[in-house]
Amino acid sequence: MADTGVYTIQERLMVNVWVLEKQRTGETYEEIRENFFNRFSKAVPSGANLQKLEKKTFSSTGSVLDAKRSGTPKKYVDDDVGDRLNASLKRSPMKSTGKR
Repeated sequence: MADTGVYTIQERLMVNVWVLEKQRTGETYEEIRENFFNRFSKAVPSGANLQKLEKKTFSSTGSVLDAKRSGTPKKYVDDDVGDRLNASLKRSPMKSTGKR
């Protein structure tokens, strides 16, 4: 299963390192957030999300990857199906979706 999180694995690992070293270095969450923005130039996780990520990695799952979600996975329409659907719409635009 592909990881669908907002942040890459590298970004999550760096956040964990910074949060773990927070006690030793005396940095605040605001400084960690600033470091994140300076390094990755993208939206910064909130202080609460920094704590959640660290807790997930070291207490809950032991991984920076997202946990497997329950339920039916999304089904994506591949290009071939989209092309066939467009062709069908052009051939007979009045045909119902059920019959199509």
